[in-house]
Parts: sequence; structure tokens; C-alpha cells
Amino acid sequence: ANEAGKSTLLAFVRGVLFGFPTAGARSYIPALSGGAHGGRLTITSDAGQQYTVDRQHGPRGGPVGITGADGSRLDGAMLPTLVGAASPDLFRSVFAFDLNELSDLKSLSGDEVRGRIYSAGVGAANLPEAVRKLDANRQAIFAPRGRAHNVANTLNGHA
Repeated sequence: ANEAGKSTLLAFVRGVLFGFPTAGARSYIPALSGGAHGGRLTITSDAGQQYTVDRQHGPRGGPVGITGADGSRLDGAMLPTLVGAASPDLFRSVFAFDLNELSDLKSLSGDEVRGRIYSAGVGAANLPEAVRKLDANRQAIFAPRGRAHNVANTLNGHA
């Protein structure tokens, strides 16, 4: 249902895994009973080991902590390994998108959707748009049987 907390839960998962937005980037309702924004998630690795990832709102996304199943504190630097080296953009584009992002995908053709997913996988923000710009630049330089492009102008002494 609307206002059930879906977007808040999604923002929480993104925040714990990749850092909470900086002040002013998103306004949150006050924390319950004056507490701090943050929390923890329990995740399971491919090897079946469980880890608890905790993060509180703070500078540079907030401090992250990782606890092993045996209660030992681990280095927070291992978090990228636990999320499969997924970048925040890849996670948002492929695994945890919101209704606005889904709406954007619905308006795209099949090739554009495939391009967006491929782009996210290789870390390119918008590969289809980059390919279109490269093609336009290529055609400006040289087009078969073209007369109004850079190569033709240079050959004809109009450069």
C-alpha cells in the first residue's frame, strides 16, 4: 500500500550497504525516540557465512562495521567483497530500483533496456547514449559518399 514504508526500507538498505546520503541530500523524519539514523543488516555470503553489517549516519556515508557469525568484529573494508563488488550505481540499477526508476525503464525499447543493464554491469552510466554520440562524431568525420564532413572538406581544400 502507499505510505507503507517501501521507499524508506529501500533507502535504508542502500544506506547501510553504501553509505547514507550527506546532510541536505535527503530529509529524513526524526529518528525514533531521538536516536541516530542507521541500523544493521544480516547478509549471507556465497559460502553460506553470515555477517552483520551496521552503519550509522555520518560523514562520508557514515562509519561501517561488520560482525562475523562468531561475534568477532571484522574490517569494514571487506564490505565490497560481501556485496559482490557491486557499485552503488549497479546495485541501484539492477538489484534495488524504485518505482520512478522502473517507470524510466518502461519507457525504453528492449535494446535500450539491455543497454542500460549492460551499462550498469560494466560501470558505465549510460552506454547507449555514449554509443550514439560516438556514432554521430564518427559520421561528422567521415561518411561513405558524404560531401559535408571533415574528411571530404579536408580533401577538397575547404578545411
